[in-house]
Amino acid sequence: MENFIEDISSIYWWISVVVIGVVLNLAADYIRLGLSKLSSGAARRYRERSEASRRTTELYTQFIVRHPTELDYLYFRLLRWTVIMFALIISGGVSMGLMVLVKVISPDETFWEVAFGAMGAFYLIFALKLVGDYDRDSDIGREARRRISENRIEGETVTS
Repeated sequence: MENFIEDISSIYWWISVVVIGVVLNLAADYIRLGLSKLSSGAARRYRERSEASRRTTELYTQFIVRHPTELDYLYFRLLRWTVIMFALIISGGVSMGLMVLVKVISPDETFWEVAFGAMGAFYLIFALKLVGDYDRDSDIGREARRRISENRIEGETVTS
C-alpha cells in the first residue's frame, strides 16, 4: 500500500497517466472515424448490389411474363441445377468418405487425406452456391407464374 501511495504522489506517474490518456483518446477518435468510413462504404456497396439484383430480377420476371415459353426454359434450368447439386453433394460425400477411409487405413498418409478433404469441401461449397442460384430462379419462376395467371384472370392476352 505504501508503494502505491508513493507512486501516486510522483509527478512522473501523473504525467504518464495524462499522456497515455490523451494518446488513447486521440487514437480512439481516429479508429472510430476509420471504422465509420469503412462500414458506411460497405453498407453503400451492399445496398447498390442488392438494388441491382432486384432490378435484374424484376426485368427477368417481366421478360418471362411477356414470353411464357421462357418459363419452360427456366424450369429446365432449375431441373438441371437440381441434378448438378445432388451430384456435387454425392461427390462431396464420397470424397469425405475416402478421406476418412485413408485416415483409418493409413494414419500417417496426409497427402491423400488432405486431397480428398479439399475435394469434398470444394464440391460441397459449390453445391451451396448453386442452392442460392436455384432459390433465386425458383422465386423468379413463382412470381412470373403468378403474374401470368393474373393476366389470364384479368382477360389480358399473353403473347408467346
